[in-house]
Amino acid sequence: MDKKSQNLWPYSSRAALLSVFGILAVLTLVVLIARVATDWPSESNEGVVLLGILILSLIPLLLLLIDMLVSNRAVLEYKGIKLDFSGTSPARLSTTTVPTNIGVPSKPVPDSSSTEILDALRNAVKNEVVVLDLEEGQAWWETRLLVLLSGAVRLGRPRVVVFLATEGGKTDMFQGWGYVADLHRAILRSDPQYQLTYHAVKAASSQWEHLEPPSLGNAPLPMSGLASQYSWMAFKNDLPNTFAAEQLLASELSGKIESPGLHKVISTVRLNDLFAAVLRRDSVNQSSSPEDQLKQFASDDADYVAVTRDGKYVQMMRRLTVLSAMVSSLAGKQEA
Repeated sequence: MDKKSQNLWPYSSRAALLSVFGILAVLTLVVLIARVATDWPSESNEGVVLLGILILSLIPLLLLLIDMLVSNRAVLEYKGIKLDFSGTSPARLSTTTVPTNIGVPSKPVPDSSSTEILDALRNAVKNEVVVLDLEEGQAWWETRLLVLLSGAVRLGRPRVVVFLATEGGKTDMFQGWGYVADLHRAILRSDPQYQLTYHAVKAASSQWEHLEPPSLGNAPLPMSGLASQYSWMAFKNDLPNTFAAEQLLASELSGKIESPGLHKVISTVRLNDLFAAVLRRDSVNQSSSPEDQLKQFASDDADYVAVTRDGKYVQMMRRLTVLSAMVSSLAGKQEA
């Protein structure tokens, strides 16, 4: 069963906030109509009714916060509210840094050595967040990023990609983050050859899904196109190759784009060209004042929050984890 479906509030944080205002508006309108039609509630109990409306309207938000309530070690406090941006939270997201160009820097990937990318992909999909360091703008090729994003979209992880770069001699400078699905759509749209190659590979890998392991000795099913040409990629140690689609995609991109020298590197300028519409650049700066950090946190409603220190990347956090810390802090204040 989908873990999210077991939550008290199985929808997004945006849906919870919209529900709060929606319930408040509807119930207030009902009370106003009842007041005109039946003279209820009376002035003596009007306050109680309005308080009840407010409590009912907050139920979606309360359910949302209960789902994510965890122990936090808050390090920032502003007017009684503590936020945990320190990186010491036990709910810290699983994160990995992907090797430059998926482990094969600055050279095309021939068919015989395309397996070199598999270890990097295998490690990446174990994590919710991956970090890509563009360094000074020559470290990553678009083709390799396409392979990584394609695998993430197909397998459902990682969910988020964070981009860093070297600026003015300073390393690990935060450039922005994006959801894998959004980034994947954007990079595919940037080049017709990317789209053609990607969809050709999808067609080939779908044929491989119906093959039986070679050791069974059964007659192989008829295949066509890339599926037939690269049938050796379909299995690894007599079991389906989990990353066969990405291995084939890397090989095809190598032959059509990388080997002819048509590949593009991802500089900070190119990053903006590719992903301007989907790249999220807001972050909470640990060096800012508590008041400014709260404003930075409230400036976006995405599921994740990037934490930086003077422009350097620190970590990604789930927004609901931070909200839970706020609730825990306020609850502690009340008990005291």
